[in-house]
Amino acid sequence: MYFCPKCAKEFEDPGSCPHCQERLQPKLDPEQFNSKLVIVHKSSFPPLALMIKELLEKNGIFCVLQGVEWAGAFGGLLPVAMEANILVPEAKAEQAKKLIELYCQGLEQRSQVRICPHCGEEISPFVLECPYCHQPVLED
Repeated sequence: MYFCPKCAKEFEDPGSCPHCQERLQPKLDPEQFNSKLVIVHKSSFPPLALMIKELLEKNGIFCVLQGVEWAGAFGGLLPVAMEANILVPEAKAEQAKKLIELYCQGLEQRSQVRICPHCGEEISPFVLECPYCHQPVLED
């Protein structure tokens, strides 16, 4: 849940308030303000870190990314020694870890199979030709 800091109206999705044009802020539980920040995940792929941040904020967990600002210097990926840290209040760390684990499992499962557009069979995402109907499965 998000709210506008100017008019205090609540919204489901991040973005800007349609009335005040202010950037919406995540609505947080009071316990998160009294808790120190801890690292719950590390990523050398900044876009994934940003997606996780959005996931956590949509679930009411304050989140800070540390290190993503260096991604541009390395062509969008970070060296392992410079992974982006995802930090959340300690009071929400376990909940955040569970959400991240479920989210990453879902991403992994979606990348392991795809459907042939010609015959509808499940195929590996790494083949160029369907092993069942022998049609090309290149995606544009």
